[in-house]
Amino acid sequence: MKSELPICEHIKSFEPYVAGLSIDEIKEKYQLAHVIKMASNENPFGSSKLAKESMVQNVGNAFRYPQAGNPRLVKALAKYYQKKYPFISEKQIFAGNGSDEIIDLLFRTLTVPGKHNAVMFKPCFGLYSTQAKVQNCEIRTCPLKDDFSFDFEGLRALVDENTALCFVTSPDNPSGRLADRAELLSFARSLPKTCLLVVDEAYIEFAGNEEDCSIIGELASFENVAIMRTFSKVYGLAGMRIGYIFVPEIVADYLWRIRLPFSINILAQEAAICALDDEEFKQKTITHTMAERSVMSKALQELGCKVYPSHSNFIMFEPAVLPAKEVCQKLLEKGIIVRALTSYSLPHLVRVSIGTVEENTMFLTAMRELMGKGNLIVTIDGPAGVGKSTLAKKLAVYLGIAYLDTGAMYRSLGLRVGAEVADWSEKKMQEEFARFSYALKKENEQYVLYLNGEKIGEEIRTEKAGRLASIVGKIPEVRKALQKYQREIGSQTALVAEGRDMGTAVFPNAPLKFFLDARPEVRAKRRYDEFVQKGQEEKYEDILQNIIARDNQDRNREVDPLRPHETAIIVDTSDLDIDGVFQKLVSYCPKA
Repeated sequence: MKSELPICEHIKSFEPYVAGLSIDEIKEKYQLAHVIKMASNENPFGSSKLAKESMVQNVGNAFRYPQAGNPRLVKALAKYYQKKYPFISEKQIFAGNGSDEIIDLLFRTLTVPGKHNAVMFKPCFGLYSTQAKVQNCEIRTCPLKDDFSFDFEGLRALVDENTALCFVTSPDNPSGRLADRAELLSFARSLPKTCLLVVDEAYIEFAGNEEDCSIIGELASFENVAIMRTFSKVYGLAGMRIGYIFVPEIVADYLWRIRLPFSINILAQEAAICALDDEEFKQKTITHTMAERSVMSKALQELGCKVYPSHSNFIMFEPAVLPAKEVCQKLLEKGIIVRALTSYSLPHLVRVSIGTVEENTMFLTAMRELMGKGNLIVTIDGPAGVGKSTLAKKLAVYLGIAYLDTGAMYRSLGLRVGAEVADWSEKKMQEEFARFSYALKKENEQYVLYLNGEKIGEEIRTEKAGRLASIVGKIPEVRKALQKYQREIGSQTALVAEGRDMGTAVFPNAPLKFFLDARPEVRAKRRYDEFVQKGQEEKYEDILQNIIARDNQDRNREVDPLRPHETAIIVDTSDLDIDGVFQKLVSYCPKA
């Protein structure tokens, strides 16, 4: 493409940005109904309730320009941080359209093209070098150590009288490594006053006690140190683009002068202000991230992967058995997006974000399969009356693996929590369910289900247990909790699981998924015959109407409606007896 327009020579070297496939494109390409994104270090819980409510309340002002300088946001940030650091003033705070804008403006404010240089570690956040190139500023990089710790001595050796900016990311990206606080302070003190040290703390909230991890408490001692943070991670506002920096007052003043006047929109500003007040959401995110980071790190290590220590909301690891590129592709084909680190010149490594418990379990289950250590999971879904329970038990015996009685889980949980669970708040449900744990143990060649260390027995076969199971089964939070327990068992034991959402919601990556169906009239007749054999009197018409009503309820549920997984093997059992259906299922199974 030729043009006589005066394109800057240093700009001509830039390559176009190539975005990855969108979630919709991945669904279409690999014929997937569900895709999870664990590549961009976003908050798995979304945005805080207060932030979302503020956006709704302020959407009517979308036709208005925001107030220049975002004084309400700056004042809110100052008030928030002054509780711990009284020396921080509003004049030190600059807010931008994400940290990206701040980085860009720092280069524009502090570097003269062709004269100044900027130093940084390699690898590091790519925008530092990108914006340096845009400004035609020399880039000097110091390799991280082999374990991705910081070589501050090597970085200091790159600094001279023309070094205007020095970037250190802590915790680092993509490794998650936290800089040693004492070493970072010593490095800061060694820099000439003409060089601004920018410590990018986008992930600092996940690192632990702030006083032990950050040098923000020492800002008053420096004239050339800045701390940059963001609302994208712990506050869950990545899409709203809000970053901020504590910087020497004179620098902040010039940043405000050259910034585009309305770069932070009204909705973003109000969401950020409210997010600062939602301490409960922030702490929930931090607690979850730290706990799940530990679980995932341990699990990946057990799979033989080399896992690097992380103080962030992601984990960097080197896969065992398969190359990183192949792992990323195979996970993508299963509907799990992780980050290949080729762009960081680390083609042998993978970065995975900490997701929800369900997402993390799906990721680890898929990784076990890829590493050759996965358990065989067979799911049998379908409406009431198709013989799922009987067939699942027979198939488990045939394959020599466990049978997971999901009905027993609903019944036992119903007996423990009672009908009043329907009146509990979401928070109370989460607190109560966190106290429960299920286990499947092999005893005398049979698998036995335990709840909180106690064997589940005949108490669940009562009318009361069945009634309570129906009540709790309609509550989304209960279903979510039980799905978590079921996945945990599946991560430890090869099994056959039957239900209405085993293959779609609980084990979507199971290698063998069945969906059994039959005409309602056939299923009603089967139920009627069962009652006759037991000497119980039930009317066929009543049974048929109950089955039709249950079908409508299951298929129209807002959460996890009854439907076959797109890769499930659909078997119409209308014209087959139990043995015929069993032989059909066996024909698809690996030999016992």
